[in-house]
Amino acid sequence: MCKPSFEDKPVKSIVLNKRGLPGHEQYYVHYENYNRRLDEWVTRDKFNFDKMFPMEPQRRRDTSTSRKAADSNRDIQSPSPSPSPSAQQQQQQQQIRQSPSRTLANSLSSNSNLISNSNISESAPIMPAVQSSTGGVQAGVHFEALVRNVDRIVLGMNNIDTWYYSPFPKDVLDESGYSECIWICEFCLSHFSCQRSFERHMRKCKMFCPPGDEIFRQDNLSVFEVDGIKQRIYCQNLALISKLFLDHKTLFYDVDPFLFYILTEVDDRGCHLVGYFSKEKDSPDGYNLSCIMVLPPYQQNGYGRFLIAFSYELSKKEGKSGSPEKPLSDLGLLSFYSYWKYELVRILKDASGPVSINDLSMRTSITTEDINSTLSRFGMFVYYSGGYVINVSNTLTMEHERKHPKIMIQIQNLHWTPRNFEQPSEKKH
Repeated sequence: MCKPSFEDKPVKSIVLNKRGLPGHEQYYVHYENYNRRLDEWVTRDKFNFDKMFPMEPQRRRDTSTSRKAADSNRDIQSPSPSPSPSAQQQQQQQQIRQSPSRTLANSLSSNSNLISNSNISESAPIMPAVQSSTGGVQAGVHFEALVRNVDRIVLGMNNIDTWYYSPFPKDVLDESGYSECIWICEFCLSHFSCQRSFERHMRKCKMFCPPGDEIFRQDNLSVFEVDGIKQRIYCQNLALISKLFLDHKTLFYDVDPFLFYILTEVDDRGCHLVGYFSKEKDSPDGYNLSCIMVLPPYQQNGYGRFLIAFSYELSKKEGKSGSPEKPLSDLGLLSFYSYWKYELVRILKDASGPVSINDLSMRTSITTEDINSTLSRFGMFVYYSGGYVINVSNTLTMEHERKHPKIMIQIQNLHWTPRNFEQPSEKKH
């Protein structure tokens, strides 16, 4: 048992690491049933040794299974694709208790597109594609990847406490693989281990916005489209930053197949990074969003919903329906259900005649599967005259009138033409 900084009483905990000289040790602990962003270093006096719990014994496995597990553990540090999450891990419910001083990250898709590069951090442990929806210790994950290795980052005018491990390169970490602070240029996303180097860079850096095409501007907001194949270093650095705030993420090595849509706030000093989402250039599954993140200082301002809505505006321009990459984390699913419900009720409450699910999909670019799921979840399917019809209750209508998005996209401000990234088929001779 250990007394955390955010609770008045000890809770069940697991020690993951130790540092410091004898007599001055600190221990890195994970609190059971709490989100891993609340993991922290504590001193010995925070422990209650009167209540100790032995580790649960692992089930016996046959030799072949053990050998496969050992091979899997050895592969954690390799750039090969990570295993997919099991059904059991996907179905676990996420239990999150928030610290009063921090808000929750917009962690949505649970297995995809944060990207690292072998040139950046070749020897760093890579998080396997395992969803830890309970906020507990992930099975099969290298212990080093469970210990937050960067305490905070300075990004522009923001001094941000980090939440999770991210495999930053060795040149910005100390010999133990740790950094109290990393300074990051908010325009080119270069990172530095000391303030002096950072300030020297800022005097020389000529960038004032993301290195892509500005495709949207509304009031003080701009969105830039950045191609991963054209701006690899920028996108890799963006992924490293994102991993500090997203738990349900696997770091892969290739940014080339992705487009990144960077949301910024604009003032007379430049375009300041707020958040982003990524999407595959050519998704065989029709995904229109792979990864989404809003930096903590900008959360609770409607930016997460804005990015979700923006991904669907792009799908409308493409003339096709889209869906976020699956599986979604619990928080991600709630965020998308909120958007889907709002858009469907917006159309249905004013409908003067019958509206089919295909009609809804055509008008919103939401897939028929996601529409069916949303209508069922919120009780909009009603049995009538021997069949099911769509019906919007007065309760949903009143809720829709009360809860308007903080930022409404004005489509005339989007200047974007879809590009064709489909691989050409081989010609037969």
